[in-house]
Amino acid sequence: MNNIAQWSIERPLYPWLIILTCLVGGLWGIDTVGRLEDPVFPIKNAYIITVYPGASALEVEQEVTDLVEASLQELPYLYRMTSKSVPGRSEIQVEVHEHYRASEVPQIWDELRRRVGEAAQRLPPGALTPLVEDDFGDVYGILYAVSAPGYSPADIHDMARDISSGLKQVPGVAKVSTAGEPEEAVHVELDNERLVRLGIPVDAVFSGIAAESQIIDAGSVAFGDRRLRVAPEIAFDSVRAVGDMRIGRPGSTEIFRLADVATLSRGPVEVPPHIVRFQGEPVFTVGVSLTDGVNVVDLGREVDAQMARLEANLPLGADEVVDQAIRNFLRNLLLSVATVVGALCLFMGWRAGTVVGSVLLLTVLGTICIMSFLCIELQRISLGALMIAMGMLVDNAIVVAEGMVTGVRTGLSPQAAAARSVRRTQFALLGATVIGLLAFAPIGLSADKSGHFLRSLFQVVAISLLLSWVLAVTVVPLLGSYLLKAGKSAAGETLYSGWGYAPYRALIRLGLRRCWSATLIIVTITGACLWGFGFVKQGFFPMTDSPLYFVDYYLPEGTDIRATADEVEALEQVLMQDPSVVDVASFIGRGPARFMATLRPEQPNPSYAHLLVRVIDVTEMDEVMARSRKKLAA
Repeated sequence: MNNIAQWSIERPLYPWLIILTCLVGGLWGIDTVGRLEDPVFPIKNAYIITVYPGASALEVEQEVTDLVEASLQELPYLYRMTSKSVPGRSEIQVEVHEHYRASEVPQIWDELRRRVGEAAQRLPPGALTPLVEDDFGDVYGILYAVSAPGYSPADIHDMARDISSGLKQVPGVAKVSTAGEPEEAVHVELDNERLVRLGIPVDAVFSGIAAESQIIDAGSVAFGDRRLRVAPEIAFDSVRAVGDMRIGRPGSTEIFRLADVATLSRGPVEVPPHIVRFQGEPVFTVGVSLTDGVNVVDLGREVDAQMARLEANLPLGADEVVDQAIRNFLRNLLLSVATVVGALCLFMGWRAGTVVGSVLLLTVLGTICIMSFLCIELQRISLGALMIAMGMLVDNAIVVAEGMVTGVRTGLSPQAAAARSVRRTQFALLGATVIGLLAFAPIGLSADKSGHFLRSLFQVVAISLLLSWVLAVTVVPLLGSYLLKAGKSAAGETLYSGWGYAPYRALIRLGLRRCWSATLIIVTITGACLWGFGFVKQGFFPMTDSPLYFVDYYLPEGTDIRATADEVEALEQVLMQDPSVVDVASFIGRGPARFMATLRPEQPNPSYAHLLVRVIDVTEMDEVMARSRKKLAA
């Protein structure tokens, strides 16, 4: 259409429908759009873990790690492969080339599993089946620490299972992961003196326990038209049943009970694989992973309600941080719109300022509505994109509104001024808008990890800029025809004769008369700005609003996990003495569940501990970290 403004004014129903859609859709979008702390992006990493009990680190390297690596090196998809061999355990981390799409990664993992399965057939006796962990990138955006003082390990396992089953019933929950539950075992302490006196070798005890614990195929027998299963009862269903196990003396018909030559007790395992503490007390964690496009704040409330029904103690959560970030954004958005409207009213008059400010608000609301439709979440990158685009969203509306103001001052009616302004600028503004959003295209169209992480930056900028052009050529003429009033005809000389234009006119004349001096000044200012950039603190992303910081603690390789726990207990006391610290969670033996996209949890390592520290105010984070660093170093 050659004159969109004339169409908008003559058929005001359509622009009003656009306004109503942006208003209602924006309010609906604010309520329904997904909310996360970080954008979802594929992590193209996988772990191959092989347990080889009793083997030294050198034996694990030569007999397990080298075999699996040789099989994986035939895959053309792998970019990097890193291995670690420790006593009894082989860990291999693989990373896929960045140019492979996220939709191709599952097929790559399937082929990787086949190669690992082929390598497993050549592993030495005693090595367990390799485990391929390809869900390494799952983010558990909601994390709870559940304390159960006074409960037995069996009760805690039942509690963790009930919580996991209950949370999986909440719509929008993808996965539930628990960690840190205490493990229990039956301890058998043999009386060596009695064994020697009775002539029973220790191997006979071990082989007897192994034989009784073995699961064998069940038999069956025909009974009329039905077939009945015939299977032995479970040998060990209690400590007493283990003690009643019969042991025979070689070369004799004498039979003894295991309880006659050993002391049996039930209790926690001697060396736990993983220890989790909160405020110094043992807990277990429950991590909740969300399906794509889900509002983490709303889902967090539903999960909280479900957990309240399960009557659990929930001291640690992540959904409140996201909710606070969204509230801060909405507050900043209103302040930004108010600031822009105030500046426009000051320099363009309240009528034109109101028109441009209204279109700015409609553009932001309409963008959020479209984001909700396209399942683009409000998170750190998309919020940043809205703030970046804020300065560009008013450009189209300002150009059209300024053209209308100029036309009205020259004696044209508001309708005629709108038609002339839009006719002159509509395609030029469209070209400038496309050029502006193309500047962000390399970010959004990149296939590497940064492109996936920053994709919403390009998407949100493109949506908001194109919508700002549509509103500038349809809604601005309509609102301007209502608010702008026709003035007296003014010639070009008198149009800009006001007091506000005098300083600008004098500066332009001075610059034209002394063009070489003006050019030198501009070059000097540009050089000073480039020099000053060197003193600006650089960072790819702004600081997070999460009031959390981490402490990674490493002891020498081979340290017992109980010794690590004792060391961490002292560190916990030091950290909790700081008045700005709210709580401290400790993960000993391995890292926590990935509760944020940028976190890479440590794999099982008895000599490692990860401390998660929450402070009162995120603005005091640097001071608290500096104090903690000094105390921990001492």
